[in-house]
Amino acid sequence: IMCLCACLQEERAKYSKTSSALAAERESKECLQAELNVLRKQLEREKDTFERAFGLLRSEALADSSRTEDLLAKCTALESLCARKDKELEEKDQLVSQLHQKIHSNQQTHKHELRELNIKMQQEVYMARRLAESTKKSHRTRK
Repeated sequence: IMCLCACLQEERAKYSKTSSALAAERESKECLQAELNVLRKQLEREKDTFERAFGLLRSEALADSSRTEDLLAKCTALESLCARKDKELEEKDQLVSQLHQKIHSNQQTHKHELRELNIKMQQEVYMARRLAESTKKSHRTRK
């Protein structure tokens, strides 16, 4: 019986140790679960914050992309307009150059015509003087 009592006492001591160890492990497990719950909540908050920030950044990126496309379209339209205006200016420059040439040509023609009219007028003056002189001579000879 003694042996049995000693065995029983030993078993009780082991049981007590195991119960204490189990209680300590349960307490440790509960602490870890509480810490895990805190970390999960913190992770969820950080995830929500990240998703909001990411959504804002995505919206800004889309708006920037849209603005960029609008600016590129305006730039292309302005480049097209500038090219058209440059072509118009070039055509007008050519027209101005042609008009300058025409004016120069007309000036030369008019100078030539003025010289010819001057010569013709000098000839007519000369002819009128000669005619007057000849008329005076014929009047003198008749008298």
